[in-house]
Amino acid sequence: MWDWAPHGPWNTSFDKLNETLTPEQIKLWEPYFVKDPVTGQMMWNNQPGDYAGYNERFGGLPALREAIQSYKNRGTLVTLYTDPFRLDGGCPTGAAHGRQWTVVLPTGELAKGYDVWNPCHDIPAVRQWVATTMKRVMQETGADGIRLDEYGHKGWTCFSKSMSTPTPIRGEPVEQGHSRDNSPGATSHG
Repeated sequence: MWDWAPHGPWNTSFDKLNETLTPEQIKLWEPYFVKDPVTGQMMWNNQPGDYAGYNERFGGLPALREAIQSYKNRGTLVTLYTDPFRLDGGCPTGAAHGRQWTVVLPTGELAKGYDVWNPCHDIPAVRQWVATTMKRVMQETGADGIRLDEYGHKGWTCFSKSMSTPTPIRGEPVEQGHSRDNSPGATSHG
């Protein structure tokens, strides 16, 4: 539905994947590395990002809107799949904010589940990005709803030491090292 990426995870060209990913990671992603049916160029069709640009290979946004309307005319509610817990470094937002927004693990390393950045949704700027992006997608496509995959659980625990105000998350006690800054200007942590 959204544009495919001309690179693999971590904005890595396909001929250099073995420099960035393990053989096991490459094998995991191989089903999502496909040849563009028009150009023959290798593409990553599972690149999570800004949900911008609709796949022109299949008619772009006009074709998607037409398909959605066709389903709606038959009485079907159309829900689009998204996963804002995944943010590829090759998309504009991932390139600009991926590292600074990513969950800090108990080891101090950054979370990189699915071989992409995993934004900390306790950062107000991340929540705003999700809300603004999903609103835009709903308006552009005419869909009835959006599935925010992985939002049905409490999410990652972030062990950032730079978020200053410990607060419970969804009514739960703060886990060791977890705190967050809900001040209006808070945009990152580390």
